[in-house]
Amino acid sequence: MTSTIKTIALAASVAVAGAAASAATLTSGGALNIGDDASIATNIAPTSSSVGYTFTALEDMRVNDFISVSATGNQSGASIAQLTFGYTGASINDITGATLDSTIILPGSTTAFGGGTLPGFILRTGESFTFEFQNGSASTVAATMNFTTAAVPLPAGGLLLLTALAGAGAVARRKKKAQKA
Repeated sequence: MTSTIKTIALAASVAVAGAAASAATLTSGGALNIGDDASIATNIAPTSSSVGYTFTALEDMRVNDFISVSATGNQSGASIAQLTFGYTGASINDITGATLDSTIILPGSTTAFGGGTLPGFILRTGESFTFEFQNGSASTVAATMNFTTAAVPLPAGGLLLLTALAGAGAVARRKKKAQKA
């Protein structure tokens, strides 16, 4: 029985290790693996300019709930107040036209900083989404976007593990009973 439990434990650890094996930080759009982070910084030209980045999932994954966006501009906050952002994709609820949640203007300066967030979502293998910034102001805005990815929780995996452990226990009991007889 001990060898059976060791075998099951080894199989579970190999499965978990495979998901955590590759992690990269993307600085532009591209292919996403579980564990990858995206950290994109860009300058968006004035007057209705937009910049977009497309990401494609190489495996089922979750884009985590905290997609952070920050921006720096001048004009005492007027430039970043006109920055909008969002994401679109075939299988997700599109969010477009989001604005920064908060803005801080440096005292005695025209420089302002702002930040905002977007909710995460699940991507299936081969699905893509595009994150886009749009600048409606008369000056350039510097913006960043960050998110992380993780494995999609598999509730059935826990049930499968419990079933395997129960089966191993039943086999061990049957062997023990057969040895006594």
